[in-house]
Amino acid sequence: RCRRREPPEEGHEHAVLPRVLVDEDRHRGAAGERPHRLADRATLGGAQIDGHYYCPHSPDAAVPKYRVECECRKPKPGMARRAAEELGIDLERSVVIGDRWRDIAVARAVGCRGILMKTGYGATEALKPQPGLSADAVCDDLIGAAVWLLDHPEP
Repeated sequence: RCRRREPPEEGHEHAVLPRVLVDEDRHRGAAGERPHRLADRATLGGAQIDGHYYCPHSPDAAVPKYRVECECRKPKPGMARRAAEELGIDLERSVVIGDRWRDIAVARAVGCRGILMKTGYGATEALKPQPGLSADAVCDDLIGAAVWLLDHPEP
């Protein structure tokens, strides 16, 4: 999410757990390093990351304990709602920036704006619009999304 003068949080789905590519303890170790790297980079730009959330579930997981239909797996809004509750986030004033249409679906589900970035999966996702779902903007990268947000203050 991106809010002026307020720090961001991040949310991810991690398919490595349900597919048994790594065990949960090893994943927590690796996932624990990622927020520190991102936090360090954010600090260089004068921002901070308040929380790191991930969903280890998948309906077709090889590991039974991860084979669940949950509310935290995108496009469902559970992860965003949990972060909002825990961190005091005003979702109506927030923005979801992601590289998949399911990220934009989360934005719509929680009532905030959504920006599709053409990084990662975004380049091909942008070529495949989803019926009934549109992004507020499609930007080349995170800097482009930030510029768009500065040009389009809160509605």
